[in-house]
Formats: sequence, structure tokens, C-alpha cells
Amino acid sequence: MFGHRLLSGCLTFCLLNVSFPNLPIIASPLQSSNSQMVAQATNKITEAAILKILEDLKAAREKEDIDGMLKYIAPFAYTEVTVQTDSGRLTVNVQGLEEHRDLLTKAAQFRNASTTLNESAEVDISTDGNFAIATLNTTDQITTSQGSTVLTSGTDILRFGMVNNQPMIVSATLNGWLSVLPANAK
Repeated sequence: MFGHRLLSGCLTFCLLNVSFPNLPIIASPLQSSNSQMVAQATNKITEAAILKILEDLKAAREKEDIDGMLKYIAPFAYTEVTVQTDSGRLTVNVQGLEEHRDLLTKAAQFRNASTTLNESAEVDISTDGNFAIATLNTTDQITTSQGSTVLTSGTDILRFGMVNNQPMIVSATLNGWLSVLPANAK
């Protein structure tokens, strides 16, 4: 269905940073956005609109089209990505389009291929149509650019609000788990 990780690039980056600690630290946030935009609700959010956005995000991810992913993220959006591994936990916070772009760009450099093993999506719309929450559960097998195979599973919570009369992601929480598979466990 949709079980794509909106910011799976962020998750992949975090996964790889935990799995390969010798890589240079590149998750430091850029200058924070001081945007004064505010979510505005003049139109109503519909389930069909959110499902369309999720499909567009999935297509953009598959093409590694970072601009295609960013067009649904509000300029002031805040995302928290947390990854748990056998060796510990890593949390990365990003805010604003440039920080999201930076993290997605760097993450794309580490991911060579991805196969979705299991996925589900649930969309809840507020009764007034001003807000929506999409909950995505996904299990993926990722091949890194270094040739390692990583099994990931996670839950992404995307919160939507109306910004300039368009439904956009205003915040997200991505919680994931990973395990680097042994070379002989393909």
C-alpha cells in the first residue's frame, strides 16, 4: 500500500551512522529556520488528499527526488528521528526545509537499494478537517552503498496541517529499529 517512510532517507542516514560509527558526523543541523509562517486552515484536509500525498512521497523516494519529498513539508516543519540498535540509540532533530534537505541528501548517498518487506498505513482526519495524522508501519531491507544489508522496522507519524491552503507535513516523529545482517544472511 503506502508503507513508505516519508523520510526514510533520514532513517537510513541515522541507521548507517549508528552502524558505521567511523563515518564522519554529518547530521549536525544547519542554521535553524526563523520562518514566521503559521499553519492556516481555510480548506479542509481529506483522506483522499493525504493518501495522494503519501503516494507522491513514495514515488519521489523511489526516484530519489528530494525536491519531490520536500514539496509536502512545511517551511517550519520539525522532525525527530530516533533509531534503536543493539549498540544504542540515536536521535536526530531537524527543522525547516534546508535541514530536511541536508539530511535527505546525505542519507541518499548511503542507500544503494531498498526492498519493502511489510507495510501498512492509517490516516486519521480531525473532525473539523483542519489536521490529519498518518501512521506508517514499515519493514525494509536496505543495501547500503558500502554493500552491507540492513533490516529496518519502524513507525512514522506524520502530522498534517493546512499551510497556504495546502495540506502539508508540519511535524513528524520517526521511530525505527535496525539490525545489520551478517554477510552470509542474504
